[in-house]
Amino acid sequence: MINFKKIFFFMVKPPNPVEHEFDGSSKELIITDKLKTIFKEIFFEKNNISYKVLKIFSLGKNIFFILLIPIYFFPAILLKIFSIKLYNINYWQIGTYVQQFDLMNKLNDRKLKIVCCIPSNHSSSNFFDEIVKSKFFIINNYIICLFMIPFYYFKFLRIDDIKTDEGYKNNKCFSLFHKFDSKNLYLSNISKIKFNEKIENEINSYGKNYCIIHVRNLGTIRDSKIDDYFLTVDYLNKIGFKVIRFCENFSNINEKWKLNYYHEILLDNTTKKLQFKLISNAKFMISNNSGPANIATILKVPLLLVNAFPYNKIFNYNDKDMTLPKRIIRNNQQLDIEDILQNDFSHAGSEKFYNSQNYKIKNNTPEEILRATKEMILNLESNVKNFKYSKEDFKQYYDIGKGNLSNIF
Repeated sequence: MINFKKIFFFMVKPPNPVEHEFDGSSKELIITDKLKTIFKEIFFEKNNISYKVLKIFSLGKNIFFILLIPIYFFPAILLKIFSIKLYNINYWQIGTYVQQFDLMNKLNDRKLKIVCCIPSNHSSSNFFDEIVKSKFFIINNYIICLFMIPFYYFKFLRIDDIKTDEGYKNNKCFSLFHKFDSKNLYLSNISKIKFNEKIENEINSYGKNYCIIHVRNLGTIRDSKIDDYFLTVDYLNKIGFKVIRFCENFSNINEKWKLNYYHEILLDNTTKKLQFKLISNAKFMISNNSGPANIATILKVPLLLVNAFPYNKIFNYNDKDMTLPKRIIRNNQQLDIEDILQNDFSHAGSEKFYNSQNYKIKNNTPEEILRATKEMILNLESNVKNFKYSKEDFKQYYDIGKGNLSNIF
């Protein structure tokens, strides 16, 4: 059956402001290079038919809008005169959406008039749209969004900044994040969320001593397995923590997961708002590198990143954050952190890249995740921080945050 929503999304989505190197790190979009890459993928690389068809549509779409540039030139000049900038915000992925907004809001020193095209019913969070509207101008109308696309091909109209992309090796995301504290902007909006009586009672039943857990499992190198977290969830239950997990589909979990204080919540339009609410009041959150972790970051909720990959967040944003990365193995030898950074692997997240270099990526074991959780709780309860890895030793490699690398690594 034809999915018209996906087809329309493809039509109204502006050109991605970044491209990717072979190792998976980000680089700035150069439209001529993008067209060359698409052409090569269609005619010279071994890709399946459906992928080639998608790329043919992409090539046609880009060429069509490029041909419209002469017609749009004079209106584009007018937009520039009035200090209007277009921002291609990633509204379809909640983690990137909240992070990009937070960083761009802090980057906008000159108070430019920023316009985002976010077609109705295509956003990953209608709730967060309202926050974005408080700072930027949002276009929701489908036809106007489609009409606006050629303007994104004028570089002088875009406010894209590669330094706000975490995947870019020389990004300034961590420094920019601490430019000023925007936590209250989000909390003030979260406080206004109203739920029905049933959900309000459910929220109250969690009390104050709970942890949010998120396990990304989409079939990529960044994934984790839910069963690897059982020891941790069971331990948290035993010491009095309730554990809440939001998920796209209920897990096919066996009898051992039927714990008294473990609860799964299926994500829909209502519970996506609930996700913000519950994360904002959590003692801490356990996640891998995935969207909901960024919600915890902007709300400054302590975040334990386990199975973190790639290595660009080993010193995460906030001072109470802690990271335990996946391991990189070659010839049965584990690379230490200095080897990883000296080999320029900090932002390399492509499975094809590691396979081509005969490297293996190893997930954290259930025992390591449990030990990291105990370490996280200990450091939350103590004013004395005792980490063996000093952040000062790693600032030479790339911009880093205020978090810490787990002693278990």
